[in-house]
Amino acid sequence: MIAAGIAWHTVSLLATGWIPLLQETHGRDFDSYHYAARVAAAGGDPYDLAALDRAAAAEGWRVVHPYFYPPPFLLAMQWTLPLDLVTAWRVWFWVDELFLWVVVLIAWAWPVLALALAGLWAETAAARWSAVPWSAVPQWRR
Repeated sequence: MIAAGIAWHTVSLLATGWIPLLQETHGRDFDSYHYAARVAAAGGDPYDLAALDRAAAAEGWRVVHPYFYPPPFLLAMQWTLPLDLVTAWRVWFWVDELFLWVVVLIAWAWPVLALALAGLWAETAAARWSAVPWSAVPQWRR
């Protein structure tokens, strides 16, 4: 079963998924991270959607989603500054793949540790989501 999953994942990665991705006309979250880091590095307000749209348009891209993440996340995205959007996204994708394989190896080598970590994550995620005052969240953000 694990071999079948690895084979399917590999086939999915080698498929021509890059071309449709680059032809998308809607924004993705990574675009927001990338352009918010650029706007902030230039001294602008990363929460200003018009500034993000101008930064994207300057590179020939479409409008992006608003950036609404905490300011420390911008520090984690500073590595994208010397890269264009496509290159930065590809690096992000392959690092994400690397982390996936690390998790798979941990789960395979130490299943008890993997189950304990999964339980810990589920418990903390449930506590975080139950603490959100959902009635105060604007309808368009749900």
